[in-house]
Amino acid sequence: MNMSVVSFEADEQRQHARYKLPLKCVIDQHRYSSIDWSLGGVGVATGSATFEEGKVLPLQLQIPLDGFDVLLPVKAEVRHSSAETGRTGFKYVDTSAAAQRMLRYIHDSYISGEIVDGNDLLDFAKRASGDVKLRPRKSAEAAPGASKVRQAVGIVATLALSLALAAFLASSLYQRLWVFEADSAVVTVDTTPVLAPANGIITNIVTGPVKSGERILTVLTESGQSTSVVASCDCVAESTGPAVDTQVKVGAQVLGLRNADARPHVVAMVDRSHLMALYNAPHVSVDLPQGTVLHDVTVSQLPKVSEQSAATSDRVAVRIDLGGHDLSSAIGTPASVRFDNGPWFGLNQRFADLKSKFLPK
Repeated sequence: MNMSVVSFEADEQRQHARYKLPLKCVIDQHRYSSIDWSLGGVGVATGSATFEEGKVLPLQLQIPLDGFDVLLPVKAEVRHSSAETGRTGFKYVDTSAAAQRMLRYIHDSYISGEIVDGNDLLDFAKRASGDVKLRPRKSAEAAPGASKVRQAVGIVATLALSLALAAFLASSLYQRLWVFEADSAVVTVDTTPVLAPANGIITNIVTGPVKSGERILTVLTESGQSTSVVASCDCVAESTGPAVDTQVKVGAQVLGLRNADARPHVVAMVDRSHLMALYNAPHVSVDLPQGTVLHDVTVSQLPKVSEQSAATSDRVAVRIDLGGHDLSSAIGTPASVRFDNGPWFGLNQRFADLKSKFLPK
């Protein structure tokens, strides 16, 4: 009876178990990562690079341990190489007994889970082969991509924080030396007050566009006579509070007359201690509640300080021209006004605008 002989190809081709353990392979001064390795050979991720099958090449195995790299030179034959798979397989040839003992030592250490001490390994390497070298691993080699990215991110973050802190400190010093703000400010427009001509009851009020000479206010006096006030210009009449059929006293403001072409402006109340700084033509910024910030504005009228006003008030009124900005819809709206006498107004203003966007007021 014939008996077939069963042959296991794997036993002939793979005499050594392969492990996916960390290892680098240097070929022609190029450093590749291993896919797997064993005591008989190594699979290398060579990407698009290919090598001639059957050719024997000198390799340097770099085996990472705890803080050290073992550098082991070997010769290996190219068994297969493919750019499609990005893999090249090598089989060790003419491996010295010392090199084999070193590979076995490292292999057994990995399998047993032991941590190999650098000094012990160096002693073993000296006994095994003078070609084996032990090198402390540089931090960048442990994880080249991640380490470089972390290092770059750390440098950028540190630089950004340093610049932000320096800018904040410089801005704070700048604010203290050259910047001051108004105590209060409001968007307003020039008007001519219309006063009640007598004590009595208001019987007629005209608001909106009016013509010069037009009757705009009538008051019925206690004696039963009507007294009227006419407009002094072609302008707009605006009510200031009192209404028809209400009692009014002589001299009380009932209306305000505003020229049709009158432009709104800002009146800011500034502490008297800043009076001299106002005469140095500071840069002015107006910040409105809806988020609008106006920089191209100017001080159009400074206060005339008399001895009497100086004795009765600790604040002075400053008129600010809004240039080409039409804030008719914002009349009566409060505003924040900042005066800057410093040499770097533009840079400081940009930084102040950024702070106002990201930091609560």
